[in-house]
Amino acid sequence: MKWFVTFHKKTKDIDPIKIAKHKYYLGKLLPCINIFTKVGINIVFNVAYLASFNSESLFPLEKRATAIGICNFVARIATILAPMVVKFKKPVPILLIIGVNLICLAVSFTLPSKD
Repeated sequence: MKWFVTFHKKTKDIDPIKIAKHKYYLGKLLPCINIFTKVGINIVFNVAYLASFNSESLFPLEKRATAIGICNFVARIATILAPMVVKFKKPVPILLIIGVNLICLAVSFTLPSKD
């Protein structure tokens, strides 16, 4: 009888209804986060693309097509490598994203200013 009481106490801590609710809401939340992320990335890309064509100081006319081509090439390579990066062990993909963002931050300081 003592074994039954201890087993019942252990299984009582794991509530299958709470787990089911958690999985249900997580299943509804992740697609919403995914959509907002895709929309945000699209907005940032369009703003950067339009800024490159509207600002003569950012990309001079002679170098604009080459700069856009190089950026598109790097983006396509990153898209090809993304499924391989996902298969790395857990901290590596996040560290790669942080590293790329730090490189972008450092390069953004080299862009010409309007002063």
